[in-house]
Amino acid sequence: MLVAVGVSQSAITRRCHSGVWERVGPKIYRLNGTPETDRQNLLTQVWLHRGQGQAAAWGMSAAALHGLPNASILPASVVVEDERRIRGDTRGLRRSSSLLEHHLTVVDKIPCTTVARTLFDIAATVRFQNDAERMLDAALARQLVTFQQCEQVLTDLAQSGRNGVSRFRAMLDDRGEGLAVAESELESMFEDLLRKYGIPLPDRQINIRTDRWIGRVDYRLPNGTPIEIDSRRHHSELVDRDRDRARDNELIAAGAIPPLRITHREIRDHPERVARWVRTAAARFAATG
Repeated sequence: MLVAVGVSQSAITRRCHSGVWERVGPKIYRLNGTPETDRQNLLTQVWLHRGQGQAAAWGMSAAALHGLPNASILPASVVVEDERRIRGDTRGLRRSSSLLEHHLTVVDKIPCTTVARTLFDIAATVRFQNDAERMLDAALARQLVTFQQCEQVLTDLAQSGRNGVSRFRAMLDDRGEGLAVAESELESMFEDLLRKYGIPLPDRQINIRTDRWIGRVDYRLPNGTPIEIDSRRHHSELVDRDRDRARDNELIAAGAIPPLRITHREIRDHPERVARWVRTAAARFAATG
């Protein structure tokens, strides 16, 4: 690229010998003294493996670029079109015969897989499957991806018989296009807890009414018990606490069931206790029905 814009090879050599530039790979240079960053290192790895074909960040590296939860830029994960173009250290590298053009995008000048393709790849990777559903919920809730985009990737890759097709299809089927998804990472943690303890997921994001609209709650059990997931981030301000308390009082005054409130610390540190609370609250329906 430097030669293409008129920088001669001798000029490049002089700058490297004088310490102005630093060579970080074949035909890849960095201004000496600039701080290394995770994104810079990832971009370097992508450039190293571009060769004559496509190469892009994928998997957890791409997920981090897109801002998905539980993802990190490093160690760098790069996907390339052809195994013959893989050079040097192959850790984090993957060959793909179905690296389609419309499955690629650019984030912060780094070529990477799209959100939909990234979700598919993570769902297809065994060691990441615990994160896959949480990432899908987060991406849908934040409107980073649509069901149609996910279904298109599924259609594209099902034709090539790729691993992960069944897993990704099941994840989409479980949600359905009209299904509300968890609006926060904490709500995803709560849903993971319910699945772990074999508790059916309650309805999400429900409007509560008596003779008038009172408010919206995070979840509602079949017997009408509301569940609120209280995070430190979204429920720590005085105005939030006052609003929630007023809504709870409105429910009690109307003879409705007050919400079961569960905190981040309880989900993280006392999952068995939380599971017992939810089971006990849900059992009211069976006892009175």
